[in-house]
Amino acid sequence: MARDNGVYLDGGEEMKAALRQFGSDADTTILNSMLETGKVMAKDAQAKFKDSVSKSGEFPGIKTGKLKRAITAYALQPELGKPLAICLAARGRTAPHAHLLEYGHAKKGGGTVAARPFLAPTVARWMPMMNLEIDRALEKLSDKFEKQPLIKSIDQGWD
Repeated sequence: MARDNGVYLDGGEEMKAALRQFGSDADTTILNSMLETGKVMAKDAQAKFKDSVSKSGEFPGIKTGKLKRAITAYALQPELGKPLAICLAARGRTAPHAHLLEYGHAKKGGGTVAARPFLAPTVARWMPMMNLEIDRALEKLSDKFEKQPLIKSIDQGWD
């Protein structure tokens, strides 16, 4: 099964360990920030669909509207050793042809149909904004972290 187009923050356990210094909800804060931007990415992809059937190699057009409605952003649940990630995909049973349009395909009887990518270009276009939102979330976490005392209590046991 092909991996959905998405934004994957590499670093796995090292990044999560670094985020833990900001508190137990830090990875959730980052993932939520990514997901909010992902939802905007999905709407952007939907808005780019043409009102008529597209030609080979163009952004897809609307024939039934099912593909357009199936585009969504979702978060992958953080797992041990896996990166924080959001994915932009055409999900559900209404658009089983999404991958054929995104990547192109062979025709029965020979020949090929050129790709009509709609997810990968959207992710590429929104990467600068995604990076900015992640930076903002990290700034909020670091502000919160700086305001918290590093040592809440000391029990020296010398008495």
